[in-house]
Amino acid sequence: MTQGIFVIETKTWSKRGRNPSISTRAGKLFKDGVMVTPNPIDQARAEADWLRQMLKDSTAQEFPVWGVVLFPGWWVEGIDTETKAKAWVLNPKALRAFLAKEPYVSSATDVALAAHRIAPHVRNAE
Repeated sequence: MTQGIFVIETKTWSKRGRNPSISTRAGKLFKDGVMVTPNPIDQARAEADWLRQMLKDSTAQEFPVWGVVLFPGWWVEGIDTETKAKAWVLNPKALRAFLAKEPYVSSATDVALAAHRIAPHVRNAE
């Protein structure tokens, strides 16, 4: 069993100032208090929606797919409820803890089927 399928968007932004941070409010992302556009939360959600629909079209089955935006090396303030409903916004070190709190929603068979359907869409970074 697994907690679902996750589309992970990683942002490696330069830091400025004394206390650089990432925060969220109502589905919007803020870097050092300034709203970011385009919004990476919308990007992660769109990618998750695309993958969910592709899996449904190719398997006739619904799969739980969530968007995640990771910020390596950044302090990420707590995620508000409205943002979490769209995508998780985290430091990579927090991902394991978030996953541990999620319920199991997919069987090993479903995971294998989804992985088989996703494989042609994955690019190897070599």
